[in-house]
Amino acid sequence: WWEAVSGMGCNCSFSSVNTSLQNWRVKLRRQQSRERRKGLDTLFMLTIWSIWKERNARLFNQSPSTLQELMQRIGSDTDLWVVAGARRLGCLKQE
Repeated sequence: WWEAVSGMGCNCSFSSVNTSLQNWRVKLRRQQSRERRKGLDTLFMLTIWSIWKERNARLFNQSPSTLQELMQRIGSDTDLWVVAGARRLGCLKQE
């Protein structure tokens, strides 16, 4: 998570070991300006979707990727989503 959000210039910290992913996301979202929140929401969905696809590849195809490969795929997918019209994600990426 840190690599995904910090790569977009979002201040990211994990202050509590017991924080749920949802609580962490809400806290991170509140730290962003209104303009950045929609981009962060899109990045969150994209990252969750990428992790889910990786899980399926490992479980059903016995085809694991390294963390670096997964992060590269998230970066490539981010670029594709921006080209496809994810405006707020594009704004987040350009900052």
